[in-house]
Amino acid sequence: MILSPPCLTFSAPCQSRPLAAWKTWWDPELPKAIAESLNSHIDPLQLPGKGCLLANSHFNGNSLKDPHTANVSEAMLLKYPENRQPSGYLLGDSVMHLDVLWNGSLLGGVQDSPLKENKRRENALGEGGKLKKLLSYVRSLALKSENGKSQRLHI
Repeated sequence: MILSPPCLTFSAPCQSRPLAAWKTWWDPELPKAIAESLNSHIDPLQLPGKGCLLANSHFNGNSLKDPHTANVSEAMLLKYPENRQPSGYLLGDSVMHLDVLWNGSLLGGVQDSPLKENKRRENALGEGGKLKKLLSYVRSLALKSENGKSQRLHI
């Protein structure tokens, strides 16, 4: 008996599959809303390059003086729920949606090869982790501000 090789099938298109394989607290529209906010706040010509939204993941007082980093922070603060801790998976999903909005110029678009697609998804998750650190840093600054003791920032 001759068996044919198994076919690779995906239960959902790659761009619509969330990075988190488990049930998440966020609405499926939230990553899209964050991506649209990032899209409207970011000048693609100011990106650090190589599929990155942020040049590094270490933030300090000088970080927010950079106009690009400040714009990324503002975009996230406008759409990310105040009462929720930052999630790298949610922000990674937002990066994937942003890549779709930019026709693949950030992460290379949806890949036909499962290996290349996994690498693209790993890169999106890495960028989501950087965004999570930035959002956490900005929120911690808000706790220390004159308005103090609130994660709400007055933009």
